[in-house]
Amino acid sequence: MALSTRMFLLDQADRLYRLPGALFERMLRDPGGHPVRQFSGARIRMIDMLVQLENRQPIDVAWMSCHVLTFDASGCLDPGAFERHQRARADLGLAALSGTFDRSASVVDAATHFVARGGGWTPSPGMLQRLRDVGLGKSACARLSLRRGPRTPPSR
Repeated sequence: MALSTRMFLLDQADRLYRLPGALFERMLRDPGGHPVRQFSGARIRMIDMLVQLENRQPIDVAWMSCHVLTFDASGCLDPGAFERHQRARADLGLAALSGTFDRSASVVDAATHFVARGGGWTPSPGMLQRLRDVGLGKSACARLSLRRGPRTPPSR
């Protein structure tokens, strides 16, 4: 049995797009060089999924995490906001694992909770089923690409 990661974006109209991992990495490293104009000025929901494969065919969703991505007016991803949300989620998870999580902590300590909450979302049961179906290849979705004009084949 093998595992495969899949990433998707869900826009304000609930249109689903497959996000290639390499493209997401480029958007994080060089946001100005990889704008997504259709997401200009928006907060877009992202789904990170781990799918179990058997004989190279998807059979189950092993894990799913839901995030929110922020895009500026030019359509460039705000990697700082994404990293702050991820760091806050990791801090909360590590605190819970280490036993240092204190529910009676001061209001100042609640900042991490608010940052983490602002970077995530919870799908409805219907959306969860739709995401599972797309992740398992039972239904299709568009693939996000950054078109920069016509592609020319590499010269030999």
